[in-house]
Amino acid sequence: MIHKKVPNLRTPRAVFIDLDDTITTFDLTSAPAWRESTEWFVNTYEPEFSVEELIAKIQETKKWYWGDQERHKRGRENLVLARREVVMEALKRYAGERYFSNTVEEMHGKETDGTFPCVIVNVKYTVEERVTHAEEYAALYMKLHNERIRPMDGAVEALDAMKELGLRLAVVTNGVAESQREKLERFGLTERFEHIFIDTEIGYSKPDPRIFEYALDKMQIQAEEVWMIGDNIRWDVGGPQQLGITGVWINSKQVVLPENYEIVPDLHCDSLLEVVEVIKSIR
Repeated sequence: MIHKKVPNLRTPRAVFIDLDDTITTFDLTSAPAWRESTEWFVNTYEPEFSVEELIAKIQETKKWYWGDQERHKRGRENLVLARREVVMEALKRYAGERYFSNTVEEMHGKETDGTFPCVIVNVKYTVEERVTHAEEYAALYMKLHNERIRPMDGAVEALDAMKELGLRLAVVTNGVAESQREKLERFGLTERFEHIFIDTEIGYSKPDPRIFEYALDKMQIQAEEVWMIGDNIRWDVGGPQQLGITGVWINSKQVVLPENYEIVPDLHCDSLLEVVEVIKSIR
């Protein structure tokens, strides 16, 4: 659905497009991978908490971890480490700080300091083994998540339609360069783009306007001739709008914004195919 279109939209000569949850799935395939990996962890090592309880702690921890700007940047640069830290923190949030300490056996049948509920820790595993189990859990999640990543519905068709319209296309994404480029290669997307701009290769991350300035300079194009399309309203709309780039929000996760939210997209759609419809209508 095309939710919003400002009057007198400028026709683009070039389009910058985000990768995760705009062209390919990412967060949208996270939940099934967490469930399957959590079921494996609980069924294999039989901790004293259920799958549902641990998934709840994982979700709580993810919000805490990725909600901090510095952790977010560090985590995007090393997703393996980030997933391990999320798992470790989630287990601590359920069972207490001593879950991974040498005094963990003292918790057996005793109350904690009140921050966490009383938990009977499975003492048949050493602390070192529990650390290894947590690392296996995080690694399995990463594997399952990566296997589930797919192009978004209609995304490839939309890219081809944009090319047929004569638009210059570039990816502008945050993330680990090796991982981002692997996804583009896996789905045969690399050749569809004139440039691929990844923050970890450039040194500036969205929403920093300097990553968009870098892309504009490399493509020798003016900001008013460009649309930036992405699912993160702060990164993909608010950041580029500071330079005069048209900000297009793909609300793939069906986010409900607070009333009078400070960032207002120039165009708000549910998919890339809908963006193509709008471009055709204003040419």
